[in-house]
Amino acid sequence: MTPFDRARGVYERERCKRSFEEDLIAHFRNPAAYVLSTPTVFAMGRPVSRQGSYEEITDPWHVFSWPLVIDAFWIHLLAGSIKDAWPYLPQGYAWLGFERDNEPRFWRLRR
Repeated sequence: MTPFDRARGVYERERCKRSFEEDLIAHFRNPAAYVLSTPTVFAMGRPVSRQGSYEEITDPWHVFSWPLVIDAFWIHLLAGSIKDAWPYLPQGYAWLGFERDNEPRFWRLRR
């Protein structure tokens, strides 16, 4: 099973607000977002503000703007190893965000 298929499977196993295809399109259409697909990893993500609400942070259509500081890169979905994704992810953010058990979490990144 490819990382793309495993990512799609998350939406089949877990309760999600949108379909996999809707979130994928949102990431393609959001000018700040990223979609990564390789033989070993699939990821969708975008820059966010840790000051944003849960709904803003987890909504791939939402684009943050002033006065909020864009200080984190949010991993919306990852199938595969973060080590395989790391070289392709945008650099320069102080934090890396993701969701576990429906709770946003942020890891401080070293410069």
